[in-house]
Amino acid sequence: MKKKLIILTPGFPKDEEDSTCLPHIQQLIVSFIKLYSAQSINIITFQYPYNSNSYYWHGVKINCIGGKNKSKLHRLLTWIKAYRIIKKIQLNYNVIGVFSVFHTECALVGSIFCRRNNIKHISWLQGQDAKIDNPYVKRIKAKSSELAALSDFLQQEFEKNHNVKPEHIINNGITENDYPLFNSKNRNIDILGVGSLIPLKNYTLFIEIIMKIKESYPRIKTAIAGDGVEKELLQKLINDNDLQENIELLGLISHTEVLKLMSDSKILLHTSNYEGSCSVIFEALYSGCHVASTCNPSNLIFNEFFHSTDNQKLQIQLFYLA
Repeated sequence: MKKKLIILTPGFPKDEEDSTCLPHIQQLIVSFIKLYSAQSINIITFQYPYNSNSYYWHGVKINCIGGKNKSKLHRLLTWIKAYRIIKKIQLNYNVIGVFSVFHTECALVGSIFCRRNNIKHISWLQGQDAKIDNPYVKRIKAKSSELAALSDFLQQEFEKNHNVKPEHIINNGITENDYPLFNSKNRNIDILGVGSLIPLKNYTLFIEIIMKIKESYPRIKTAIAGDGVEKELLQKLINDNDLQENIELLGLISHTEVLKLMSDSKILLHTSNYEGSCSVIFEALYSGCHVASTCNPSNLIFNEFFHSTDNQKLQIQLFYLA
């Protein structure tokens, strides 16, 4: 029987053009295809896309359950469907392992299946799933060898909160060929923000900092790429503080367009309240941006990276760089 690795994830791109859905997971799968083959992987996505069907993504078969993030009984049915799909795959292939993205519902289903069938299971911590309030940790009871962290920070965070140290670290990577030609001179955007417009990403702080910098640098030009539930709130803050000429909300744009924006920007300002290991930081550094962040996603030291939870220090650093 042919070998098969099963990957469980809460969401996955609906097609090959959907570049904004978990781009670091997409890069991981593409790299795996290059090393092995598309036929050696099967992906089961629990919640997104919001339909129940099967399709192919770069040759990889995707089993979509379409849970739509519904709770209670509907979520339990999603788990049962996922388990049955794994069992069906096992009938036709030699399942060598199950790899779960996020230590939440996917890891719960994956761990149950693997323990019953004596198959290797790895759960990949992504960020908030390392927090102390993750209810799945006690249900899964994963061993150290069954856990991989996205960063050394997450490895330490999970051990601190749950007394188990993930044995593996699988960092985010970048795909060099995705980037435009390096721009060393004409960078027209002073400060860029990239991410979902949700409370976790804390873009109200982004606006507050730009408002302060404008007092000394009235022509500062900034932009935020992303969409989310706080879009109207942020636009109102921009309008109320007369920042329309200084901050532009660009909305949801493709990953390729984000990389072009980074190539045209001097600084990435990352204001998130919590991050496991933020891909956008490494992408910005590779694009030649300085990065100022409220989070430190790694113990690695970069000359162009500035980290502080002190808003005044962030503001001073940004003013100096801009």
